[in-house]
Amino acid sequence: MSLQSNIQLSTQRCWTSYKTSCGLIIILLTLASTTFANERVLTLSQAIEQVLEHHPELSLFRWRHQALEGTLQQAELKPGYELELALEDMAGSGDFSDLQRAEATIALSSIIELGKKRDKRLDLVTSERTQLEFEQQIVVLELLREVTSRYIDLMATQASLTLSEEASSLAKNIHRVAKRRADAGATPEAEVKRTQAAAGQARLKAAAANSQFEYQKIALAALWGDPHAHFSAVENKLFEFGEQLSLSDLFNKLNDSPLIQIYGAYASKKNAELYLAQSQGKVDLEWGLGIKQFEASNDFALTAGVSVPLYLASRGEGKVNSLRAEQEQNLSRKQMALLHYRMQLLQALTQRQQAIVTVNTLREEIIPALTLALSDTQRGYQRGRYTYHEYVAVQHELLEARQDLIRAAASALHQNVLIDQLTTQPIDIARYQMTEDATGSRP
Repeated sequence: MSLQSNIQLSTQRCWTSYKTSCGLIIILLTLASTTFANERVLTLSQAIEQVLEHHPELSLFRWRHQALEGTLQQAELKPGYELELALEDMAGSGDFSDLQRAEATIALSSIIELGKKRDKRLDLVTSERTQLEFEQQIVVLELLREVTSRYIDLMATQASLTLSEEASSLAKNIHRVAKRRADAGATPEAEVKRTQAAAGQARLKAAAANSQFEYQKIALAALWGDPHAHFSAVENKLFEFGEQLSLSDLFNKLNDSPLIQIYGAYASKKNAELYLAQSQGKVDLEWGLGIKQFEASNDFALTAGVSVPLYLASRGEGKVNSLRAEQEQNLSRKQMALLHYRMQLLQALTQRQQAIVTVNTLREEIIPALTLALSDTQRGYQRGRYTYHEYVAVQHELLEARQDLIRAAASALHQNVLIDQLTTQPIDIARYQMTEDATGSRP
């Protein structure tokens, strides 16, 4: 597999796995038939694809994979050969002042590696590559969490902007009604001024919500390096929470997530380092074979030799003990991570369930009741049955309930994002494609 294919595989694996597990939120959106550049409404899937394609952090892994390719090439090398040419018994004194008694030797030497050191080196590079792929998956999952969270915030702000514009329009209508009542002598002028001030405040809130919306659009686009937001809105998927979740199922999925699997990859790497260190404790044989010429008699003779280092095994004991200690530390860190992530899952699932209960209660009970109360109070205010204070109080309660609905829905989706990040599993990329299925269902 080529280097670029290796990078794409790791990125696509996270994207596909994240996509298949994000029925909880809105990952499985059908791609529009037009391109991103021509879209005015940005979908979440489009935002994710832009991040995966353009975020600079992912390009770092290309160089890390390339560095490992170089390490692999080096690990594959077998011991080289050395050619030695030596002249002895020359340029001395007396009979050895010239070359008459010189001895010339030409020899070839190399090393025979014992303990399968080359295989151990290759195993180590393979384990490092596996660990790097898990690291890349975790980075991709973090980026997916970030872009999805910003998208959810943008959806919530978009809904709040619509709500604030409705509130501003309602405040204007109240002001017109107050003016008509004042012209008819049914309302004091001070009440007209209050409605005028309330309308101004509502306009300011709508303007602030619009500024926040524009800022969050740019913040989302910044994730793929675009200083401008080439879209005007996002999809209205704020109340799609997905299926009911089981804590035991989530715990099982957590065990297979990259956040936990990376500890296994790290353990494999340490095992490979340990085996390599143990193999290095086995001596290598250095051999040499050559021909020697005696100048005085013009005779030739073969030379051969073998050298073995002494006490090599004991020199590697410290490294081996250190690696074994690191293996034990890794096991402890894995258990600590499991406990931490399980608590996060428990908290996220609890908060998600509470947020969904809040949404359902607001939508089915509180908001309908306040809507009817506002309609009745509005008619009563226009006819003089209710005071302005009573009318505004009901209006405020309804607007707050609708804003609470937006906050609760966004909270549920944010908990979905965290749950998906913790439970997304690496899968076989050959079974899937980068595009989404049209059903939006889990495979």
